[in-house]
Amino acid sequence: MLTGLESLSVRNKLIFTSMLVTGLAILVGMVISIVEDVRNTSHSTKEHLVALTDMAAANSASALAFNDAKAAKETLSVLSTNRIITRADVIDENQNIFATFESEVNQQASWMSEYPFLTRLTIERPVTLKGSQLGTLLVVADMASVWDTLITQWLVKFSVLSTIFLMSYLVLRNTSSYVLGPIKRLAKAIREISDSGDYSLRVEETASKDELGVLTEEFNLMLTQIEDRDSQLQQSNEVLAQVQEPIVLRDANLNCEYVNPAFTSTFGYTLAELKGNKFSLDVKNQAKPEFSQADVYEIAKNKGVHRGEVNRQTKDGRVLPVKRHISPIRDKLGEVKGYVTVLTDISEQKDAEELIWRQANFDTLTGLPNRLMFTHRLKQELSKISRSKLPLALMFLDLDRFKEINDTLGHDVGDALLKEVAKRILRCLRGSGGSYMENVARLGGDEFTIVLSELKNISGTEVVAKRVLEQLAQPFQLGKEVVHISASIGVVETFPDQIIDTDTLIKHADIAMYDAKQKGRNRFSRFDKSMLIETQKRRRLINDIHKGLENGEFYLVYQPIIDIHTNELFKAEALIRWQHPTEGAISPVDFISVAEDAGLIVELGDWVFHEAAKQVAKWRQTINKDFQISINKSPIQLHNTDKGGLNWFDCLKDLGLPGESVIVEITEGVFLNKNAVVTDKLLKFREAGMQISLDDFGTGYSSLSYLLKFDIDYIKIDRSFVNNLTINRQDLVLCEAMIVMAHKLGIKVVAEGIETQVQLGMLSEAGCDYAQGYLLAKPLSPNEFERFHKNRDTGSYMQSA
Repeated sequence: MLTGLESLSVRNKLIFTSMLVTGLAILVGMVISIVEDVRNTSHSTKEHLVALTDMAAANSASALAFNDAKAAKETLSVLSTNRIITRADVIDENQNIFATFESEVNQQASWMSEYPFLTRLTIERPVTLKGSQLGTLLVVADMASVWDTLITQWLVKFSVLSTIFLMSYLVLRNTSSYVLGPIKRLAKAIREISDSGDYSLRVEETASKDELGVLTEEFNLMLTQIEDRDSQLQQSNEVLAQVQEPIVLRDANLNCEYVNPAFTSTFGYTLAELKGNKFSLDVKNQAKPEFSQADVYEIAKNKGVHRGEVNRQTKDGRVLPVKRHISPIRDKLGEVKGYVTVLTDISEQKDAEELIWRQANFDTLTGLPNRLMFTHRLKQELSKISRSKLPLALMFLDLDRFKEINDTLGHDVGDALLKEVAKRILRCLRGSGGSYMENVARLGGDEFTIVLSELKNISGTEVVAKRVLEQLAQPFQLGKEVVHISASIGVVETFPDQIIDTDTLIKHADIAMYDAKQKGRNRFSRFDKSMLIETQKRRRLINDIHKGLENGEFYLVYQPIIDIHTNELFKAEALIRWQHPTEGAISPVDFISVAEDAGLIVELGDWVFHEAAKQVAKWRQTINKDFQISINKSPIQLHNTDKGGLNWFDCLKDLGLPGESVIVEITEGVFLNKNAVVTDKLLKFREAGMQISLDDFGTGYSSLSYLLKFDIDYIKIDRSFVNNLTINRQDLVLCEAMIVMAHKLGIKVVAEGIETQVQLGMLSEAGCDYAQGYLLAKPLSPNEFERFHKNRDTGSYMQSA
């Protein structure tokens, strides 16, 4: 029955329930009332009849004792006072009816008469006299009228109660509309909010402050909170939509609930494709990751967060490196209800790191490993020796005269040459099987290294070295330029029973390379201990040069230069000498090249200039007012980017000397130099009035155009031509040609290295302007030079040393 109530409204349910309860209450009351009425009426009627019967029995005792039936009947007539008694019989002890009474009152017909078991009441009482029973009085009553009266009363009560029930229904029906009005309005508002999704709607509040009024207020407050939360959620959604990093929200079972637009734009998957799925962005066909998806989220659950870098695959198959940050979402009880995953695309960061790593470890020009990577790999290869039991070789390669090419043809050509050199070296190693490709490196400039590891035959080192030399000796076609170079290679080997450290191995290879250069270049040299001794000697020599400059161990000598035609002496060449405190006199041949390699030539050259300048100032006063001293200038001094040589002008100014008091001697190689620093310095020398002399002329390959461009004042014919004048006619022809050419260009000619009178005569006949050599005088100290000037025979060129 109650199942059918589900479709009823709350109002009808309330009315039905109330009326059902009321009806049940009335019914129960009626039943209880009827039961009580029946019980009470039956009891009271029976008690009354019993009392009458007892009285009649007592009165009938004497009549029965005297056998007076008439008196007994009169006694029974007293019972007529009770209308429900229909018959009374006095029965003697023999069970014979002694007297009888029947009521003369006509009983109205009743429907209950048909049920005598309900209406017939029989009372039997003994008739006794002085304790002896004389007989029995039997009284019969009809309860139909009593029950009719009760039923009438019950019907009245039922009518009254029914009227009350009906009135209650009417009152309840009317009052329920008032009471349930707020609920109806609440339901209507809920339906409207549900249909429209507009949480700004409100339920009309009642004036009463009862439970329904409170409910309405609380519901409106709930709507306000929902509206605020909805606004916050909307803002959160907008924030998530604006976040540039991909975000994924998953439920506790790892099913996708939300992805933001950044996720879709980055990985290509939409929310509709992923929602409700346990999707994964693991890279396909890749090794199984260290942690499964479930493991990762379990770690985040247990530790509160999970961070890491992984590769993720997009919908179109691209693989992106990302930083992954996973955090669990917990409710107020601390239970995990979901997870938020933030993925940060670090492709640019990885590219930058890769670029930084490559820039830190690889040469940007050739793509070969640089010094840092080379050192690291060399250490790795050295660590393998003890396991492989095979030797390792290190080759240190330096290009010969690369600087000249770089300066004359420009840095672009130089860079292109270095790239081609790297390619040729790699090709040489490919020919060896390709196992050494990664062990080629460029240390910087024109220096390269090759590591040959796990050598099964030590002769393989020589094979590779020769192959590299042959390849690099081949012409390089660099655009329109054809370049020829060579290389010097130092080789050092280390074996399992004598492993040396990285720094020592590199140092030995460098020493061997230097030895190859010293022996003429375009070759390779194997390191041996004697080279180390020479290197140590060279290092000591460098230290001694430093000390020698500080301690004044260097001095100048001056070799006279004579005018061949006038026999005048107003020129000399300043030459440096070194008197070592323990080693004695050290030839310039032994220390000038060392000073150049060590970078000391600039400081040494400045000292020479200042000493020579002071000397020429003196001799311009004592020997000749136009006296000149030639000072050799190393190419390294010209290439030096600091003042190097330009401070000479201040020195001349302080001494009151004109620029032409100094002749700067340079070699032909300088003119091959297109370096702006060199050009600028030579022009500044000319502007200061200094004259320029081209030393060792004829041994180089300078263009005649440079003689005009730099306005050369003198050329010095190299002693190799002078020495062979008497035995090689061709050298005389060359000397004559150089003299004629120089004179045509307005250049004076100095012949150096003259040792015989024949050489001097032949040069004089050829028209040479100046002579220098041991025939005239060896290099002299200032005092010796002054005595030579005073004592020499003006009619003869031959002077005593």
